[in-house]
Amino acid sequence: MAPLDQRTLYDETSGLSPRPPLGATNSPVRVGPVVIHEVHHSPAGGSTTLQFVELHNPGASPVALNRWRLRGNVDFDFTTESIPAGGLLVVVPFPPTDSVLAAAFRSAYGITGDIVMTGPWGSLDSLVVPGECSLYRAGTPPPLEPGYFPLTLEDETDYASGTPWPDTTGGHSLNRLVPAGDGDAPASWVGAPPSPGTLAPAPTTAFSEWIAVYFPAGGSGSGASEDPDGDGFSNLMEFATQTHPLTPGPSPLPAPALALSATPEPPTCTFTYSRPLDTRGVTWTVESSTTLQSWQPMPD
Repeated sequence: MAPLDQRTLYDETSGLSPRPPLGATNSPVRVGPVVIHEVHHSPAGGSTTLQFVELHNPGASPVALNRWRLRGNVDFDFTTESIPAGGLLVVVPFPPTDSVLAAAFRSAYGITGDIVMTGPWGSLDSLVVPGECSLYRAGTPPPLEPGYFPLTLEDETDYASGTPWPDTTGGHSLNRLVPAGDGDAPASWVGAPPSPGTLAPAPTTAFSEWIAVYFPAGGSGSGASEDPDGDGFSNLMEFATQTHPLTPGPSPLPAPALALSATPEPPTCTFTYSRPLDTRGVTWTVESSTTLQSWQPMPD
């Protein structure tokens, strides 16, 4: 079962009344928030023990993966794993407790022992090309079936190698270029050197290149100040927050929190907010004003 990006059958303000006449047009399928971030199906030398699937949690809160499922060419059932806010988890074909295979894997990719790995996937499984990989989220059991954890599609990719997909049969891996983009779309991926457990610098940093992913033909709706999905946020803001410019959704803006303290003197006001750390080419600045007309940047 694949959830939609937003509810369309009911009026969101009431939760009871259908939208006139009997509901709205279905929204696109939801992507994530946890996404398949990197797929390495063809390691240099052909060793299947160097394959991996990397998951990314771009959100501001940790995500527990108990009872989640990875399915497709490789199958893995999650139990105690979790992904911290902004973090990564690397799923490998061998038990991470296998010191020989784990050391060979870390050596092959030049990664340290603090990169979190989990596994193994099925002993007869391996990533192939073309291939498929799907991530399923485990939901809350219904009251009358406490042992049933419904699964909904969190993210998926049916990938290939070669036009229109990036060529990844020569040692490169598939790296997610657009986290909020369709995992089945070749434009959401780029071929790059494998980097398990690391948010490698995106090869695309310019806003114009991001626009080209979603609006390959340009034209109406592709301007920086335009809002083609009508959710109140321009393409430029969708780029900054890495949300989908063609799928309306809730506010992508960081939710600020204010804390007032009367002690010690003088009274202080602390302003905190979470911001995406993996959006390249974007600078976030907090400004202050005593007149609400003239604003000055504040230090971090």
